[in-house]
Amino acid sequence: MYTCPRCKKETISWKKKYLAGLWLTIGCDNCEAKLSATPILLGLLHVVYAWNIAWFFSLYYFQRDPTYFVYMVVIWGILDALNVHYIPLSVMKKEERT
Repeated sequence: MYTCPRCKKETISWKKKYLAGLWLTIGCDNCEAKLSATPILLGLLHVVYAWNIAWFFSLYYFQRDPTYFVYMVVIWGILDALNVHYIPLSVMKKEERT
């Protein structure tokens, strides 16, 4: 379980934290806060995801060695683990109605 940045209680499940890393919004079960992953850090991490695909696909293309796809999957898993454990959550502001 992960800590909600608003109520400071461990109410965010692994699945919700993973979905936040896919640019989705999630909610806290305790305080009903609308949460997202920190966009700047998430954007930087997704650049590394794109680099991972481009790098290992180009290595496969030029050397015709399918083990590069295995490397790509392993690095992708490591990036997902980093995404879930180290990208902090942010509380989204409520829409103000006039």
